[in-house]
Amino acid sequence: MFDLEEELKKLPASPGVYLMHNDRDEIIYVGKAISLKNRVRQYFQSSRNKTAKIEQMVSHIAWFEYILTDSELEEVMDEMYVDDTVDVLEEMPANVVDRLLMATDEETRVQINALLQYPEDSAGSIMTAEFTDLRPTMTVEQAIEHIRRTGEDRETVYTCYVKDTGRKLIGIVSLSTLVVADENVRIKDIMHTDYVWVNVYDDQEEVAEQFKKYGFLAIPVVDAENRLVGIVTIDDAISILQDEASEDIAKMNAIG
Repeated sequence: MFDLEEELKKLPASPGVYLMHNDRDEIIYVGKAISLKNRVRQYFQSSRNKTAKIEQMVSHIAWFEYILTDSELEEVMDEMYVDDTVDVLEEMPANVVDRLLMATDEETRVQINALLQYPEDSAGSIMTAEFTDLRPTMTVEQAIEHIRRTGEDRETVYTCYVKDTGRKLIGIVSLSTLVVADENVRIKDIMHTDYVWVNVYDDQEEVAEQFKKYGFLAIPVVDAENRLVGIVTIDDAISILQDEASEDIAKMNAIG
């Protein structure tokens, strides 16, 4: 009788091969490491439920730990935004966390450590530092060039955040506004100064309610001195609202 698990165990645990297992620690799939990048992208783009995406990644990366080279592990980490990386790290054993952090650059490690310092249910714990920031003295032409140069590494470019020299948030401007504006106009002349923001220590459920109320794709996060430290994006808000709804349903079932 053909035993899939036994057959897969015969495969060499080389850097070019990775194994997938289920909750019972049974091997259920084998694939070439070259497809890792595409699989990571698929998990983070296909599911509406971020919790489910994180659980999938935690399961796979915990197993990858034993068979990937450092360069391949680095490739996986490069595919994730910092806030998603933090979610994964919080579920990992210490020895895996150490190796994952070694696969990131120094700037990313600093951002990860900063996010891990915030209370678990706060806006700071779910924000990302990968936002698009502009200076008020920039022209539209300079701003668009800046977005082209840095946008690929940002979680969103649809809303840009204007900071002064002290890193304080002083306005926002949408990409659509930039596209139709004269290229010589200064950002300070077209930015909106009336905007919604949240504090790093605001409760994450209150932050999610702001998304429901205003329909934003992202909300800026500031510290006590109004310095811009990150943004919360719609995917995080949806995940929080879904988790909240699941908790309410569970409570109702318990009462019933």
